[in-house]
Amino acid sequence: MIKQPKPQNVIIFFIRRFNDIDHIVPIVYEMARTNKNRLIILSNNQYLDIKNDFRLKFLYSEWGVEIDYSYRFFASTFTQRLIASAICDRGYLNKGSIGGRLIKNTFGRLISHYISEDLLKNIFTPKTIAKVMEYNRISITIFDHAKPEQHITGKLLQATKLLGIQSISVPHGLNLVMDKFLTDRQVKEEIAYDYDHKLGQFDYVVAQFEFFKKRIVETGFEESKITILGSTRYCPEWRKVYLKIAPTSRDIEVFKHKDKLKVVFMEYSYNYRIQRKTSLESILNISKLDFVELIVKPHTRSNRLYADVLGEAGSIAYDIPSVLLCQEADVVIGTTSSILLEPLLLGKVLIYPKYFHENTMRFEQLGACWCVNSYDELQKAIESVWKDRDYKPYDNKNIEALETEVILGGKKDRNVLNDYVDFINSKITQ
Repeated sequence: MIKQPKPQNVIIFFIRRFNDIDHIVPIVYEMARTNKNRLIILSNNQYLDIKNDFRLKFLYSEWGVEIDYSYRFFASTFTQRLIASAICDRGYLNKGSIGGRLIKNTFGRLISHYISEDLLKNIFTPKTIAKVMEYNRISITIFDHAKPEQHITGKLLQATKLLGIQSISVPHGLNLVMDKFLTDRQVKEEIAYDYDHKLGQFDYVVAQFEFFKKRIVETGFEESKITILGSTRYCPEWRKVYLKIAPTSRDIEVFKHKDKLKVVFMEYSYNYRIQRKTSLESILNISKLDFVELIVKPHTRSNRLYADVLGEAGSIAYDIPSVLLCQEADVVIGTTSSILLEPLLLGKVLIYPKYFHENTMRFEQLGACWCVNSYDELQKAIESVWKDRDYKPYDNKNIEALETEVILGGKKDRNVLNDYVDFINSKITQ
């Protein structure tokens, strides 16, 4: 006879990509640390490497959080189990996963090759998913800001509605762009991002700060369903933990020339109104300065690095965590990515080449960066830091204002992780 799970709150967090892990793991950590709920993290992306991610390994080894693929967890029929075993080929961190061992033979690989996203959506239906949710007595579901058509997100949400289980969508990044039209396509078509379509199926949505909440509301989403709670990834309570568990220079060699100025360029998707030719030429020119060692970091979400060009500029940090790059760098250069908050919080020099793109950033508006408007200004800024590593033309009070607004959600005394946990607990279906 199968033993039923113990009566307790069972909370599932769904992830898809690297960034989702970055912003959801802190919530799971705080929940694991402060209560005895059953916590499960499921990847809707069968290609995401959940077995070797240092953040997920931390949750599993320290707190016993179950980590698996959605397809394996929700497999309740023979066909679903067979397919789940074939497509989830990265391993998992949960001894009791439904679906058994991974199929590593030719037959399994063949199945994986011919299974499309549409086929998966047809095989994993709301009814079969709801059956597994009901058996496991799921209390609440947490998603990132995912579109319903991405993977089986829509099917999962339909299953929660069948059972009357609440769904909450939390941020998978920190959007600091202030413009209404963020991408080249949006500018061309004069159509802003449709957050109502993206988030409309969720019962509740979390925003990190007021400006982003207003942007969601402008597209038609019901304001009463949005709550501002700050940034989990960059809040003080999580950064203390994150810096302890992240790989260090003892684990990974970052810069090879200790006598040079260590510079990191944080690349971003060229769709976001980036002046591609201008930015590439500038980075190549910086790499040619004899006192500079340059490392280029591809953007974790888009992964659209133009390695054939930027590879000439210096090392390409495919596998080095951004936080480690920021720790080891003297200077970080970037435009749009939220990872640019990391060097600011670490007290490193952030150079923001405004002329690289057409968007406006919040840290730019608050004067919490070294803004340059041409290549000549960029090179002079680099030379200034080479002469004086402590020089910054921006004030710490500007960084503190940025932190209060976008990381703490406008409240200086906010405990971000505690607020997230309290909010989730308040929405649990009893």
